[in-house]
Amino acid sequence: VERKTDPAIEAAIDATWREKQREAEEANRSLYNGRQGRLIQSAVGEDGELRLTIGETDYRDFVGTNLYNAHLHRTYGDAYFANVVGTSASVITADGYLVYGRRGERVLFHRGYLHTFGGTLEEEDQRADRRFDVFGAVRRELREECRVTDDEIVEIVCTGLARDRQIVQPELLFDAHISLTRRELLSRFDAASDEEHTALESCHDVPEGIVPFVERSAPVAPVAVGAMLLHGRGTFGHEWYERACCELFGDVPEQWG
Repeated sequence: VERKTDPAIEAAIDATWREKQREAEEANRSLYNGRQGRLIQSAVGEDGELRLTIGETDYRDFVGTNLYNAHLHRTYGDAYFANVVGTSASVITADGYLVYGRRGERVLFHRGYLHTFGGTLEEEDQRADRRFDVFGAVRRELREECRVTDDEIVEIVCTGLARDRQIVQPELLFDAHISLTRRELLSRFDAASDEEHTALESCHDVPEGIVPFVERSAPVAPVAVGAMLLHGRGTFGHEWYERACCELFGDVPEQWG
């Protein structure tokens, strides 16, 4: 199912892409219009398995809809948006730490925010049968952003599907357990050569550690907050999740992002 078109939407995409190309050139930053995976439909089966129907779109359409013209969603809705599927991982080290990245100034969105590690479904994540390998996409991002090898990834678990209300982008959330300690992981990070992050930040993976970490780490990307809460719900239970939501939001929200 292809994205629907409308003259106003196409004009906004074209103008935004031209502007971001100019900004990228001025900042000596690359901006590539690659093919990406677009969420068409999601459903949970009777077996509890999350099933996604994913089509194709490109980065230009994503920049011109979700990233910088999300306000148009109220008028046009999902059918006209790129809705590129994001893949976001909380990294859990062998010695019991949750690790996230502080985004730098060279990224297009959420500059300066603490965020999960990840990106979006790209053309290289699509197999010969045209299905997207979402777990493979997470592994690729961990290799690129954390310098973690495949044999150092112990387990990757999908914790849920969220939507960032600010940019209405669907985001698959994962827990990525690695065999490295926090010290070993930090030793591989080099802020001078990292194009996305200025620092790695962490907290103990314990019930009393996550909420204070969110509070003292502001600004934190909404998706990262969601990832931490879903990690905590799966690890510490639903009562912890409800209590954490109340501490952070004053209530248990039906949707957050």
